[in-house]
Amino acid sequence: MITLTDYVSFDSVRAALGVSEKEIPDEALNLDIYSLFVQSELDEISETLRSEFEGITSPGSTDDEKATYDSVRVFSAYAVAYKVSDSLPNASPKTIVEGKASLSRHADSPYKSVIIEVRKSYIYWKKILENLIDDTDLTSVVTTLMSVSSPQSDPVTGS
Repeated sequence: MITLTDYVSFDSVRAALGVSEKEIPDEALNLDIYSLFVQSELDEISETLRSEFEGITSPGSTDDEKATYDSVRVFSAYAVAYKVSDSLPNASPKTIVEGKASLSRHADSPYKSVIIEVRKSYIYWKKILENLIDDTDLTSVVTTLMSVSSPQSDPVTGS
C-alpha cells in the first residue's frame, strides 16, 4: 500500500474541498481507504505510473518528468477529495446543541456545488494523466546498441 503523503498533502485535499483542518483532520485523511483508492486509480491508469512517479527524485529534471510528477500529485489530491466527498455532507452539521445533545443537518448539503466541481476536476485530471501516458510511454525502452553482424567475406582469408 502506498504512503498517501508521498503523493499528496492533506492541505491540498482540504483546499480542493474548501474545508479546514478542524472540519477534516489529518487523522481522517490518513485512513487506509484513501491510500488504497489512490493506489488503485493510479494502477488503473497505468501499471507503471506509480513506479515512474516514485523514481522521479528531483521533480523537473525533464519536462516529461515534471509533467508526470505534477499531474500525479494534483490527480491524487482530487482523487482523495472525490472519495472524501462521498461522506462530506455528513461531516457538516448545521447546528450542534449540547444542552440536550441534538444535532441537525442541512436539508441540502452546503457542499453540493463543491462536490460537483471536485468530481469534474477528478475526471479532468484523470484524463490528463491518461493522455500523458499515451503521449509518453512510461515503460523502459531498451535500445540495442550492438548486435551480431556477419561479414560478407572471411576477414582472415579474404574470400
